[in-house]
Amino acid sequence: MLNQKNLILSISFLFYLLPAALITGPFFSDLIIVIMGIFFLINSFTNKLWFYYNNKFSKFFIVFYISLIISSIWAEDTIQSLKSSVPYIRFLLFSLAIAYLSNVNKELYDKFFKFLFFTLFFVIIDAYIQFIFGTNLLNQSINFLIDSNTQLMTARISGLFGEELVLGSYLVRLIFILISLHFITEKKFNIFFSSILVVSTFILVFLSGERLAFFILLFCLAYIFIQLSKYRKKIFITFIVLFSVILVVVSTNQEIKNRMVNSTFSFLDNKTDKPYSNDENFVIFSPDHHELYIAAYKMFLAKPLLGHGHNMYEKNCENFKRSVSSCSTHPHNSLLQIISENGIIGLFFFVSIYFFLIKKFFTNLKISKKNSENKNFIFQICLLSVITANSFPLVPSGNFFNNWLSILYFLPIGLYLSKSISNDYKNA
Repeated sequence: MLNQKNLILSISFLFYLLPAALITGPFFSDLIIVIMGIFFLINSFTNKLWFYYNNKFSKFFIVFYISLIISSIWAEDTIQSLKSSVPYIRFLLFSLAIAYLSNVNKELYDKFFKFLFFTLFFVIIDAYIQFIFGTNLLNQSINFLIDSNTQLMTARISGLFGEELVLGSYLVRLIFILISLHFITEKKFNIFFSSILVVSTFILVFLSGERLAFFILLFCLAYIFIQLSKYRKKIFITFIVLFSVILVVVSTNQEIKNRMVNSTFSFLDNKTDKPYSNDENFVIFSPDHHELYIAAYKMFLAKPLLGHGHNMYEKNCENFKRSVSSCSTHPHNSLLQIISENGIIGLFFFVSIYFFLIKKFFTNLKISKKNSENKNFIFQICLLSVITANSFPLVPSGNFFNNWLSILYFLPIGLYLSKSISNDYKNA
Protein backbone atom coordinates (compact mmCIF):
# COMPACT_ATOMS: atom_id res chain seq x y z
CA MET A 1 0.00 0.00 0.00
CA LEU A 2 1.17 3.49 -0.84
CA ASN A 3 1.32 5.92 2.04
CA GLN A 4 -0.10 9.42 1.57
CA LYS A 5 3.24 10.98 0.63
CA ASN A 6 4.00 8.38 -2.04
CA LEU A 7 0.43 8.62 -3.33
CA ILE A 8 0.80 12.38 -3.74
CA LEU A 9 4.08 11.88 -5.61
CA SER A 10 2.46 9.25 -7.87
CA ILE A 11 -0.50 11.49 -8.74
CA SER A 12 1.91 14.39 -9.29
CA PHE A 13 3.89 12.22 -11.72
CA LEU A 14 0.71 11.53 -13.68
CA PHE A 15 0.18 15.28 -13.85
CA TYR A 16 3.71 15.77 -15.22
CA LEU A 17 2.89 13.28 -17.99
CA LEU A 18 -0.27 15.14 -19.04
CA PRO A 19 1.33 17.24 -21.85
CA ALA A 20 2.82 14.07 -23.36
CA ALA A 21 -0.47 12.19 -22.94
CA LEU A 22 -2.29 14.92 -24.88
CA ILE A 23 -0.16 14.05 -27.92
CA THR A 24 -1.60 10.53 -27.97
CA GLY A 25 -5.19 11.78 -28.06
CA PRO A 26 -8.01 12.17 -25.55
CA PHE A 27 -8.01 8.71 -23.89
CA PHE A 28 -4.86 8.75 -21.73
CA SER A 29 -5.07 12.47 -21.00
CA ASP A 30 -8.71 12.11 -19.94
CA LEU A 31 -7.80 9.09 -17.81
CA ILE A 32 -5.15 11.17 -16.02
CA ILE A 33 -7.53 13.98 -15.14
CA VAL A 34 -10.17 11.49 -13.94
CA ILE A 35 -7.63 9.83 -11.63
CA MET A 36 -6.50 13.24 -10.38
CA GLY A 37 -10.10 14.29 -9.82
CA ILE A 38 -11.01 11.13 -7.85
CA PHE A 39 -7.83 11.48 -5.79
CA PHE A 40 -8.70 15.07 -4.90
CA LEU A 41 -12.35 14.27 -4.18
CA ILE A 42 -11.40 11.52 -1.71
CA ASN A 43 -8.76 13.67 -0.02
CA SER A 44 -10.96 16.75 0.22
CA PHE A 45 -13.73 14.77 1.95
CA THR A 46 -11.39 12.69 4.10
CA ASN A 47 -9.50 15.76 5.36
CA LYS A 48 -12.53 18.09 5.28
CA LEU A 49 -10.87 20.57 2.93
CA TRP A 50 -14.11 22.43 2.26
CA PHE A 51 -12.39 25.72 1.41
CA TYR A 52 -11.48 24.28 -2.01
CA TYR A 53 -15.18 24.38 -2.83
CA ASN A 54 -15.82 27.66 -1.01
CA ASN A 55 -14.54 30.05 -3.70
CA LYS A 56 -16.11 31.90 -6.61
CA PHE A 57 -14.78 29.55 -9.26
CA SER A 58 -16.07 26.36 -7.61
CA LYS A 59 -19.47 27.85 -6.81
CA PHE A 60 -19.85 29.29 -10.30
CA PHE A 61 -18.81 26.01 -11.94
CA ILE A 62 -21.26 23.97 -9.86
CA VAL A 63 -24.19 26.26 -10.77
CA PHE A 64 -23.12 26.16 -14.45
CA TYR A 65 -22.84 22.37 -14.21
CA ILE A 66 -26.38 22.12 -12.85
CA SER A 67 -27.61 24.24 -15.77
CA LEU A 68 -25.94 21.80 -18.20
CA ILE A 69 -27.73 18.88 -16.54
CA ILE A 70 -31.08 20.67 -16.74
CA SER A 71 -30.46 21.49 -20.42
CA SER A 72 -29.65 17.82 -21.08
CA ILE A 73 -32.83 16.65 -19.33
CA TRP A 74 -34.90 18.79 -21.70
CA ALA A 75 -32.97 17.66 -24.80
CA GLU A 76 -34.65 15.51 -27.45
CA ASP A 77 -32.12 12.76 -26.73
CA THR A 78 -31.82 13.08 -22.97
CA ILE A 79 -29.64 10.02 -22.39
CA GLN A 80 -27.11 10.96 -25.05
CA SER A 81 -26.87 14.51 -23.77
CA LEU A 82 -26.54 13.41 -20.14
CA LYS A 83 -23.69 11.07 -21.13
CA SER A 84 -21.77 14.20 -22.09
CA SER A 85 -22.93 16.66 -19.41
CA VAL A 86 -22.81 14.51 -16.25
CA PRO A 87 -19.05 13.66 -16.50
CA TYR A 88 -18.25 17.35 -17.10
CA ILE A 89 -17.79 17.74 -13.31
CA ARG A 90 -14.37 16.11 -13.74
CA PHE A 91 -12.94 19.39 -15.04
CA LEU A 92 -13.78 21.15 -11.77
CA LEU A 93 -12.16 18.34 -9.79
CA PHE A 94 -9.14 18.37 -12.13
CA SER A 95 -8.65 22.13 -11.61
CA LEU A 96 -8.94 21.81 -7.85
CA ALA A 97 -6.62 18.78 -7.88
CA ILE A 98 -3.88 20.95 -9.41
CA ALA A 99 -4.40 23.55 -6.68
CA TYR A 100 -4.30 20.84 -4.02
CA LEU A 101 -1.15 19.19 -5.39
CA SER A 102 0.65 22.54 -5.55
CA ASN A 103 -0.03 22.98 -1.84
CA VAL A 104 1.11 19.52 -0.73
CA ASN A 105 3.95 19.07 -3.23
CA LYS A 106 6.34 22.01 -3.21
CA GLU A 107 8.23 20.65 -6.24
CA LEU A 108 5.14 20.53 -8.45
CA TYR A 109 5.87 23.69 -10.45
CA ASP A 110 9.56 22.90 -10.97
CA LYS A 111 9.02 19.35 -12.14
CA PHE A 112 5.99 20.14 -14.27
CA PHE A 113 8.05 22.90 -15.94
CA LYS A 114 10.80 20.41 -16.79
CA PHE A 115 8.45 17.77 -18.18
CA LEU A 116 6.55 20.39 -20.18
CA PHE A 117 9.78 21.95 -21.49
CA PHE A 118 11.19 18.68 -22.82
CA THR A 119 7.82 17.54 -24.18
CA LEU A 120 7.46 20.78 -26.16
CA PHE A 121 11.09 20.57 -27.25
CA PHE A 122 10.54 17.09 -28.74
CA VAL A 123 7.25 18.09 -30.42
CA ILE A 124 8.87 21.20 -31.93
CA ILE A 125 11.95 19.38 -33.24
CA ASP A 126 9.75 16.72 -34.84
CA ALA A 127 7.49 19.35 -36.47
CA TYR A 128 10.42 21.29 -37.92
CA ILE A 129 11.81 18.05 -39.34
CA GLN A 130 8.45 17.53 -41.04
CA PHE A 131 8.46 21.11 -42.37
CA ILE A 132 12.01 20.90 -43.75
CA PHE A 133 12.09 17.31 -45.04
CA GLY A 134 8.40 16.65 -45.74
CA THR A 135 8.06 13.83 -43.16
CA ASN A 136 8.64 13.69 -39.42
CA LEU A 137 10.35 11.13 -37.17
CA LEU A 138 7.34 8.81 -37.48
CA ASN A 139 7.34 9.15 -41.28
CA GLN A 140 4.16 11.24 -41.19
CA SER A 141 3.88 13.67 -44.09
CA ILE A 142 2.78 17.29 -44.37
CA ASN A 143 -0.97 17.54 -44.94
CA PHE A 144 -1.70 19.15 -48.33
CA LEU A 145 -5.38 20.10 -48.62
CA ILE A 146 -7.54 21.96 -51.12
CA ASP A 147 -9.23 24.96 -49.49
CA SER A 148 -13.00 24.60 -50.01
CA ASN A 149 -13.51 28.33 -50.53
CA THR A 150 -10.57 29.43 -52.70
CA GLN A 151 -9.81 25.99 -54.24
CA LEU A 152 -6.12 26.67 -53.56
CA MET A 153 -3.65 24.05 -52.37
CA THR A 154 -2.74 24.63 -48.70
CA ALA A 155 -0.16 23.07 -46.37
CA ARG A 156 -0.75 22.01 -42.75
CA ILE A 157 2.14 21.01 -40.50
CA SER A 158 0.85 18.54 -37.89
CA GLY A 159 4.00 16.81 -36.59
CA LEU A 160 3.31 14.01 -34.10
CA PHE A 161 -0.45 14.61 -34.34
CA GLY A 162 -0.58 13.10 -37.85
CA GLU A 163 -3.96 13.63 -39.47
CA GLU A 164 -5.24 15.51 -36.41
CA LEU A 165 -4.54 19.14 -37.33
CA VAL A 166 -4.11 20.41 -33.78
CA LEU A 167 -0.36 21.05 -33.52
CA GLY A 168 -0.78 24.84 -33.33
CA SER A 169 -3.61 24.59 -30.81
CA TYR A 170 -1.51 22.31 -28.60
CA LEU A 171 1.60 24.47 -28.77
CA VAL A 172 0.05 27.89 -28.28
CA ARG A 173 -1.96 26.86 -25.24
CA LEU A 174 1.01 25.17 -23.55
CA ILE A 175 3.79 27.62 -24.40
CA PHE A 176 2.23 30.39 -22.32
CA ILE A 177 1.88 27.97 -19.42
CA LEU A 178 5.60 27.22 -19.81
CA ILE A 179 6.37 30.96 -19.84
CA SER A 180 4.27 31.50 -16.71
CA LEU A 181 6.03 28.65 -14.88
CA HIS A 182 9.40 30.08 -15.86
CA PHE A 183 8.82 33.01 -13.51
CA ILE A 184 8.11 30.94 -10.41
CA THR A 185 10.41 27.93 -10.81
CA GLU A 186 13.50 27.90 -8.63
CA LYS A 187 15.88 26.30 -11.13
CA LYS A 188 16.09 28.46 -14.23
CA PHE A 189 16.92 27.04 -17.62
CA ASN A 190 19.44 28.76 -19.86
CA ILE A 191 17.67 31.98 -20.85
CA PHE A 192 19.05 31.93 -24.41
CA PHE A 193 17.97 28.33 -25.00
CA SER A 194 14.55 29.03 -23.47
CA SER A 195 14.10 32.11 -25.68
CA ILE A 196 14.94 30.12 -28.80
CA LEU A 197 12.37 27.49 -27.81
CA VAL A 198 9.66 30.12 -27.26
CA VAL A 199 10.28 31.98 -30.54
CA SER A 200 10.53 28.67 -32.44
CA THR A 201 7.16 27.71 -31.00
CA PHE A 202 5.60 31.01 -32.09
CA ILE A 203 6.87 30.50 -35.65
CA LEU A 204 5.63 26.90 -35.69
CA VAL A 205 2.15 28.01 -34.65
CA PHE A 206 2.01 30.00 -37.89
CA LEU A 207 3.48 27.14 -39.93
CA SER A 208 0.85 24.75 -38.56
CA GLY A 209 -1.77 26.64 -40.56
CA GLU A 210 -4.13 26.92 -37.59
CA ARG A 211 -5.54 30.40 -37.84
CA LEU A 212 -7.27 30.26 -34.45
CA ALA A 213 -4.01 29.19 -32.79
CA PHE A 214 -2.19 32.10 -34.46
CA PHE A 215 -4.90 34.48 -33.25
CA ILE A 216 -4.50 33.14 -29.69
CA LEU A 217 -0.75 33.70 -29.99
CA LEU A 218 -1.18 37.35 -31.02
CA PHE A 219 -3.90 37.87 -28.42
CA CYS A 220 -1.73 36.54 -25.57
CA LEU A 221 1.31 38.55 -26.63
CA ALA A 222 -0.79 41.72 -26.82
CA TYR A 223 -2.39 40.95 -23.43
CA ILE A 224 0.99 40.50 -21.73
CA PHE A 225 2.45 43.51 -23.60
CA ILE A 226 -0.27 45.77 -22.15
CA GLN A 227 -0.12 44.31 -18.63
CA LEU A 228 3.63 43.95 -18.07
CA SER A 229 5.41 47.17 -19.06
CA LYS A 230 8.75 45.76 -17.89
CA TYR A 231 8.69 43.17 -20.69
CA ARG A 232 7.35 45.34 -23.50
CA LYS A 233 10.73 45.73 -25.18
CA LYS A 234 11.28 41.96 -25.27
CA ILE A 235 7.79 41.35 -26.57
CA PHE A 236 8.22 44.02 -29.25
CA ILE A 237 11.47 42.39 -30.40
CA THR A 238 9.67 39.04 -30.45
CA PHE A 239 6.98 40.56 -32.69
CA ILE A 240 9.63 41.89 -35.08
CA VAL A 241 11.44 38.54 -35.30
CA LEU A 242 8.17 36.62 -35.67
CA PHE A 243 6.77 38.73 -38.50
CA SER A 244 10.13 38.90 -40.26
CA VAL A 245 10.23 35.11 -40.38
CA ILE A 246 6.57 34.99 -41.43
CA LEU A 247 7.30 37.39 -44.29
CA VAL A 248 10.10 35.11 -45.50
CA VAL A 249 7.87 32.02 -45.21
CA VAL A 250 4.91 33.45 -47.16
CA SER A 251 7.33 34.73 -49.80
CA THR A 252 8.87 31.30 -50.33
CA ASN A 253 6.10 28.80 -49.52
CA GLN A 254 2.99 29.23 -51.65
CA GLU A 255 0.94 26.52 -49.87
CA ILE A 256 1.36 28.13 -46.45
CA LYS A 257 0.65 31.55 -47.95
CA ASN A 258 -2.54 30.14 -49.48
CA ARG A 259 -3.66 28.84 -46.08
CA MET A 260 -2.69 31.72 -43.80
CA VAL A 261 -3.09 34.71 -46.14
CA ASN A 262 -5.13 34.03 -49.28
CA SER A 263 -7.71 31.74 -47.68
CA THR A 264 -7.98 33.83 -44.51
CA PHE A 265 -8.78 37.06 -46.34
CA SER A 266 -10.79 35.55 -49.21
CA PHE A 267 -14.05 36.77 -47.63
CA LEU A 268 -12.91 40.33 -48.46
CA ASP A 269 -13.00 39.53 -52.17
CA ASN A 270 -16.10 41.21 -53.68
CA LYS A 271 -16.12 39.42 -57.03
CA THR A 272 -19.67 38.86 -58.30
CA ASP A 273 -18.91 35.49 -59.91
CA LYS A 274 -18.22 33.71 -56.64
CA PRO A 275 -19.58 30.15 -56.44
CA TYR A 276 -21.06 30.82 -52.98
CA SER A 277 -23.89 33.25 -52.28
CA ASN A 278 -26.47 33.61 -49.51
CA ASP A 279 -29.52 35.63 -48.47
CA GLU A 280 -27.43 37.74 -46.08
CA ASN A 281 -25.19 39.12 -48.87
CA PHE A 282 -22.11 38.84 -46.67
CA VAL A 283 -19.85 36.05 -45.45
CA ILE A 284 -18.62 35.53 -41.88
CA PHE A 285 -15.03 34.22 -42.15
CA SER A 286 -15.83 31.61 -44.84
CA PRO A 287 -18.85 29.95 -46.50
CA ASP A 288 -18.51 26.91 -44.23
CA HIS A 289 -18.34 29.02 -41.08
CA HIS A 290 -21.23 31.17 -42.26
CA GLU A 291 -23.54 28.20 -42.81
CA LEU A 292 -22.63 26.70 -39.43
CA TYR A 293 -23.38 30.00 -37.72
CA ILE A 294 -26.75 30.42 -39.44
CA ALA A 295 -27.79 26.90 -38.40
CA ALA A 296 -26.70 27.55 -34.80
CA TYR A 297 -28.66 30.80 -34.72
CA LYS A 298 -31.78 29.07 -36.04
CA MET A 299 -31.37 26.39 -33.39
CA PHE A 300 -31.21 29.08 -30.71
CA LEU A 301 -34.41 30.72 -31.99
CA ALA A 302 -36.20 27.36 -31.86
CA LYS A 303 -35.24 26.71 -28.20
CA PRO A 304 -34.01 30.01 -26.74
CA LEU A 305 -34.21 29.28 -23.01
CA LEU A 306 -32.41 25.96 -22.44
CA GLY A 307 -31.17 25.16 -25.96
CA HIS A 308 -31.12 21.73 -27.57
CA GLY A 309 -29.01 20.05 -24.93
CA HIS A 310 -25.38 19.74 -23.99
CA ASN A 311 -23.20 18.68 -26.95
CA MET A 312 -26.30 18.23 -29.15
CA TYR A 313 -25.46 20.53 -32.07
CA GLU A 314 -24.54 17.71 -34.45
CA LYS A 315 -27.65 15.66 -33.65
CA ASN A 316 -30.03 18.59 -34.23
CA CYS A 317 -28.42 20.60 -37.04
CA GLU A 318 -30.06 18.44 -39.72
CA ASN A 319 -33.37 20.13 -38.92
CA PHE A 320 -31.92 23.61 -39.38
CA LYS A 321 -29.40 23.26 -42.18
CA ARG A 322 -29.68 24.98 -45.54
CA SER A 323 -26.55 23.41 -47.07
CA VAL A 324 -24.20 20.49 -46.48
CA SER A 325 -21.85 22.93 -44.72
CA SER A 326 -24.39 23.60 -41.96
CA CYS A 327 -23.66 20.42 -40.00
CA SER A 328 -20.60 19.48 -38.00
CA THR A 329 -19.87 18.24 -34.49
CA HIS A 330 -20.09 21.87 -33.32
CA PRO A 331 -20.74 25.31 -34.89
CA HIS A 332 -17.07 26.38 -34.66
CA ASN A 333 -17.80 29.32 -32.37
CA SER A 334 -17.98 29.06 -28.57
CA LEU A 335 -20.69 31.69 -28.16
CA LEU A 336 -22.96 30.15 -30.82
CA GLN A 337 -22.37 26.67 -29.45
CA ILE A 338 -23.43 27.81 -25.99
CA ILE A 339 -26.63 29.53 -27.16
CA SER A 340 -27.66 26.71 -29.52
CA GLU A 341 -26.98 23.93 -26.99
CA ASN A 342 -27.60 25.67 -23.66
CA GLY A 343 -29.77 28.67 -24.59
CA ILE A 344 -30.04 32.00 -22.77
CA ILE A 345 -29.17 30.38 -19.43
CA GLY A 346 -25.90 29.09 -20.87
CA LEU A 347 -25.31 32.49 -22.46
CA PHE A 348 -25.66 34.15 -19.06
CA PHE A 349 -22.83 32.02 -17.65
CA PHE A 350 -20.63 32.54 -20.70
CA VAL A 351 -21.08 36.33 -20.62
CA SER A 352 -20.50 36.36 -16.85
CA ILE A 353 -17.18 34.58 -17.32
CA TYR A 354 -16.04 37.11 -19.88
CA PHE A 355 -17.14 40.10 -17.85
CA PHE A 356 -15.11 38.69 -14.96
CA LEU A 357 -12.06 38.28 -17.20
CA ILE A 358 -12.44 41.82 -18.56
CA LYS A 359 -12.80 43.19 -15.03
CA LYS A 360 -9.74 41.20 -13.96
CA PHE A 361 -7.79 42.65 -16.88
CA PHE A 362 -8.45 46.27 -15.85
CA THR A 363 -7.98 45.54 -12.14
CA ASN A 364 -4.56 44.00 -12.83
CA LEU A 365 -3.67 46.84 -15.17
CA LYS A 366 -4.09 49.33 -12.31
CA ILE A 367 -1.68 47.45 -10.07
CA SER A 368 0.72 46.17 -12.75
CA LYS A 369 3.46 48.77 -12.14
CA LYS A 370 3.44 48.14 -8.41
CA ASN A 371 3.72 44.39 -9.03
CA SER A 372 6.22 44.44 -11.90
CA GLU A 373 8.72 42.40 -9.82
CA ASN A 374 6.13 40.12 -8.24
CA LYS A 375 6.69 36.66 -9.75
CA ASN A 376 3.29 35.37 -8.67
CA PHE A 377 1.60 38.34 -10.34
CA ILE A 378 3.51 37.75 -13.60
CA PHE A 379 2.67 34.04 -13.38
CA GLN A 380 -1.04 34.83 -13.12
CA ILE A 381 -0.96 37.43 -15.92
CA CYS A 382 0.53 34.90 -18.35
CA LEU A 383 -2.11 32.35 -17.38
CA LEU A 384 -4.94 34.90 -17.63
CA SER A 385 -3.82 35.78 -21.15
CA VAL A 386 -4.42 32.25 -22.44
CA ILE A 387 -7.54 31.71 -20.28
CA THR A 388 -9.06 34.87 -21.80
CA ALA A 389 -8.00 33.93 -25.33
CA ASN A 390 -9.46 30.43 -24.98
CA SER A 391 -12.97 31.80 -24.50
CA PHE A 392 -12.80 34.80 -26.84
CA PRO A 393 -16.29 34.86 -28.43
CA LEU A 394 -15.73 36.68 -31.74
CA VAL A 395 -13.54 34.21 -33.63
CA PRO A 396 -13.95 30.62 -34.88
CA SER A 397 -13.17 28.05 -32.22
CA GLY A 398 -13.05 24.35 -31.49
CA ASN A 399 -15.73 22.36 -29.70
CA PHE A 400 -16.12 24.14 -26.35
CA PHE A 401 -16.97 20.84 -24.62
CA ASN A 402 -14.47 18.62 -26.43
CA ASN A 403 -12.57 16.44 -23.91
CA TRP A 404 -9.09 17.06 -25.33
CA LEU A 405 -9.64 20.79 -25.73
CA SER A 406 -11.29 21.13 -22.32
CA ILE A 407 -8.16 19.75 -20.68
CA LEU A 408 -6.16 22.53 -22.34
CA TYR A 409 -8.81 25.02 -21.17
CA PHE A 410 -8.80 23.93 -17.53
CA LEU A 411 -5.06 23.29 -17.14
CA PRO A 412 -4.20 27.03 -16.92
CA ILE A 413 -7.29 27.58 -14.73
CA GLY A 414 -6.05 24.95 -12.29
CA LEU A 415 -2.59 26.51 -12.20
CA TYR A 416 -4.14 29.95 -11.67
CA LEU A 417 -6.23 28.61 -8.78
CA SER A 418 -3.13 27.04 -7.26
CA LYS A 419 -1.99 30.52 -6.28
CA SER A 420 -5.33 32.06 -5.39
CA ILE A 421 -6.38 29.14 -3.16
CA SER A 422 -2.97 28.64 -1.53
CA ASN A 423 -3.69 31.32 1.08
CA ASP A 424 -6.78 29.45 2.17
CA TYR A 425 -4.70 26.31 2.57
CA LYS A 426 -2.19 28.06 4.81
CA ASN A 427 -5.01 29.26 7.04
CA ALA A 428 -6.83 25.92 7.14
